Amino acid sequence: MEPSLHRRNVSKAIKRPIAWYPPKESNLSRGEVFRLRRRAVEEYARYIGMNLRLDKGLLWLAEEGLYADLPAGYKEMKDFTGNPYYYNETTKTAAWEHPLDELYRKKYASMRSLHDSADPRVGKLRQSLNSTGLDQSTRSKKRSPVKSILRWLLLALTATSSVVLLHLLSKFSWCMSRRFRWEGSLLYQTAACFGSREALAKAGFSFYRGKDGIPQNSSLALEWFMEGAAMANAICQRMAGIMLLNGEGVDKDIERSRQLLHAAAQSHDIPAMAYLGFMYYTVREYQNFEAAVLWTKKSAEKGDLTGMFTYAIMFAEGKALTRDLSRACEWLLLVERHGSSDPAMTHKAKVYLSMLQGSIAPHEMERI
Repeated sequence: MEPSLHRRNVSKAIKRPIAWYPPKESNLSRGEVFRLRRRAVEEYARYIGMNLRLDKGLLWLAEEGLYADLPAGYKEMKDFTGNPYYYNETTKTAAWEHPLDELYRKKYASMRSLHDSADPRVGKLRQSLNSTGLDQSTRSKKRSPVKSILRWLLLALTATSSVVLLHLLSKFSWCMSRRFRWEGSLLYQTAACFGSREALAKAGFSFYRGKDGIPQNSSLALEWFMEGAAMANAICQRMAGIMLLNGEGVDKDIERSRQLLHAAAQSHDIPAMAYLGFMYYTVREYQNFEAAVLWTKKSAEKGDLTGMFTYAIMFAEGKALTRDLSRACEWLLLVERHGSSDPAMTHKAKVYLSMLQGSIAPHEMERI
């Protein structure tokens, strides 16, 4: 008796891969038999949620599930269109889904948790794949030779744990045309999982900016930056400090932000100097005009736009420095002149400059 199930559930029966058995009389070689059987197992692995990039060691579980016998009391039947369904003779009920599929999904989830806890790097990479949507199930089945080569190299390099080769490969991918940059991001994340300091920063920026097909995710970006900060990467220290200062992806933590920005500034990271000076100048609990002037001046003299703008404000307001509108205008004009890379900062400088110009004598403006 055919089950009375909603028609949209038929897709589950269609999607479930069929166990492959070699024909009794065939000229197939052992290699072809293995390849065809392996293909069926991999299709079933995807069906129960496996990631073939990370779960190669669990394919035995997918093979067991695909070729497992039906439980006692179940019969496989077909509807009038040829789609299989499973009838339980004991309960007199039927379902489109194989009765063991859910069991093997749970087994896989349990084995995956054990696998990820044994090697945290794999768990971290799996989280990134899920967050970016870079799992192979979301990609087009049409693959270019370049993408196929990148995938095979990714698997080989992940197996050998060669950080240097992973980093070089990710550099190559990142420099290619935009349509291949998601592979570059994936490779950077893989290299980051294996301890590449520069790759940690690149992986963090992938999620922080949310470009080239990678969804923006502040929490995940902060995780990557914090890992890089723990490895004394100045860029990661600076970005984690900025995010903690602004409360991006996490609650604000001014003290931790100050520590990270100070560490990055001590490593001669110029933008970190600018943000550290800005924090000492504007955050009331940590206000320190002497330190603010020190770090802001250093970053401004090295051409950082944020540092130049903050330095101009210091001259204009006369709190940390002696009030000098002419010097303020000089620095604002420099921001406007060199701010093509940051339109928002250029606009702020223009607005502030127009406010100050009315307070300066014409002959002083001509001198500037």
